[in-house]
Amino acid sequence: MQDSLLIKVIQQLSKRDVREIRKLIQSPYFNQRTDLLPLFNYLVDTKAAPPEYHSPQQLFEIAYPQETFHLPRLRHLMTYLLNAIKSYFAIEEARSEQVDWQLSLVRALRKRKLNKLYQQEFSKLQQLQERQQLRNTQYHFRNYLLHKENYEYTFRSSRSRDIPLQQLTDELSTFYVADILHQSCSILTHKTVWKKDYDIQLLEAVLQKVDQGYYLDSPSVAIYYHSYRALSDLDTVHHFEQLKILITEHWQQFPPGETRDIYQLAINYCIRQLNRGEQQFIREAFELYRSGLEKKVLLEDGLLAGLNYKNILRLGIALKEYEWAEQFLERYKPLLPKAERENTYRYNMAYYHFQKREYEQTMQLLQEVEFRDVFNNLDARRMLLRIYFELGEYNALESLLDSFKTYISRLKGIGYHKENYLNLIRFVRRMLRGNLRQPAFREQLKVEVQQTQALAERDWLLDQLALT
Repeated sequence: MQDSLLIKVIQQLSKRDVREIRKLIQSPYFNQRTDLLPLFNYLVDTKAAPPEYHSPQQLFEIAYPQETFHLPRLRHLMTYLLNAIKSYFAIEEARSEQVDWQLSLVRALRKRKLNKLYQQEFSKLQQLQERQQLRNTQYHFRNYLLHKENYEYTFRSSRSRDIPLQQLTDELSTFYVADILHQSCSILTHKTVWKKDYDIQLLEAVLQKVDQGYYLDSPSVAIYYHSYRALSDLDTVHHFEQLKILITEHWQQFPPGETRDIYQLAINYCIRQLNRGEQQFIREAFELYRSGLEKKVLLEDGLLAGLNYKNILRLGIALKEYEWAEQFLERYKPLLPKAERENTYRYNMAYYHFQKREYEQTMQLLQEVEFRDVFNNLDARRMLLRIYFELGEYNALESLLDSFKTYISRLKGIGYHKENYLNLIRFVRRMLRGNLRQPAFREQLKVEVQQTQALAERDWLLDQLALT
């Protein structure tokens, strides 16, 4: 029974969830069975217990202490309990959105033709919607649903000619435009990494309309429009500049998770510019990250993702702000997810020492890291490659190049990174096996490095060739 979905769900419940589910089970409106609560209480009390505590026989005895074991009956009971928990999840989600809850109420009142009460509650619904601070795509969708509800009531109850169809269609159009631009930004980002094509129907028509100035009074439309234009045209900085202004003005009008995604879109633009060699965007990306940290929008459930921890550190180091970087590592270490905290900290501290050319500390820390993330593993091997080369540890380097190539060849789903690293390995081998004392060979290799598009550590390779 340890693989039971019910048991796995209960193991994830918070204390508040447990308390509220007990209330639901004890309510005759939701449940009239007396066998549900004993089973639920037992599973909660023993959720950390060994598997034998959840054997079918043990669970059946808890629910039916005086009866003969019957597996189908137990399974039916467990399914019923799981459905009760799912009902709680649905109710909690609905209650968390006041506007949606109120909309469901007015819809029920309209269907029951309780017109006077409907009008009172619809007025409350309008007030709730207008008091909403958020102006994301869902704000426009809820406005559409609100106007649609008003249309249903007005049309069916009075046959009035004053039906708010224009507002209804305007809000639906704004929602659609904002949402298709939002999804298109996500697709653009995904395409860049995974080289996959998508057919975004009606996108060109949407862009053409917004290009003409329509819908830009909506913060969600404006932000995703300028995000899309910036990410799809790196030669134009105007849209990125507009995006930064919009983020500053409207970041509080989006849910925390969406605000975090919007910041990431702006940061992704900077990263793509950096990949083109536009070094001025190091500062731009760094300031976006620093702003997100100050506003706490980069935190999710109070935690900072390891990837953001890594990216922020590297930008700080790229700007030579070593003191700030070291303080950042220590200050935000407690906010890393607990399961990966020490690994993430040591790995990034290793990078900090690596950039300061403190190679002994770097190698010591890398030995203490357990690499579960593929990209961190690749990065650690890249650091060791440079360290061995610069220290003249050529035997260790040859061994690393072999294992590095084998590791990369086995990887799937790493996109352009595979070609970048394989080309790095290829050039380092040529540097080891060729005669770098010959100017002609060195110059030819430099030209090839400069002309190879997919290549990790291009600048380092050129520096090494110049030093030889």
